[in-house]
Amino acid sequence: MVKTRYTTTKLISVAISLSAMAAIWAAWGANQMVSKAAPKDAQTVSYGTGIYSLAQGQATSAHVVNTWTGDERAIFVSWRVLDTAGNVHAQSDRRRVEMGQASSFDFGPFELAEGQRMAIRVELMVEGASRNKPGFIATQEVYNTYGGSNTTVFLPYIEQ
Repeated sequence: MVKTRYTTTKLISVAISLSAMAAIWAAWGANQMVSKAAPKDAQTVSYGTGIYSLAQGQATSAHVVNTWTGDERAIFVSWRVLDTAGNVHAQSDRRRVEMGQASSFDFGPFELAEGQRMAIRVELMVEGASRNKPGFIATQEVYNTYGGSNTTVFLPYIEQ
């Protein structure tokens, strides 16, 4: 009788140990799948230009390139054009940008009185970025829409 109880206790202990190991293994495997799909430090990051002016006959283009290397990862971007009072003049849809790909958003040209300027800033929201390794390059271009579309200036984005 003692031998039977010892064998039963041993079998229950082995079954509990195997169950615990299986649960740990399953949880670890699921955690590894999540980390491969989206790194733990991935987040939504907001960037913006400073205030700049557009004159009659000028437009602006926002550009972003997904520069991730190694792990395949898309980012999602959207832009807003605001004036100095914070009014939204244009907004893009949310766009998926695959690794090595680019996306752009144009604003203007628009009608202004001769000599008048419109002061604006552009906000860029990037989902799937990381503060310690952003994984993208963003620039803002101002160009003349007449006479060959000459670029006037390239502006960097600054994290907000």
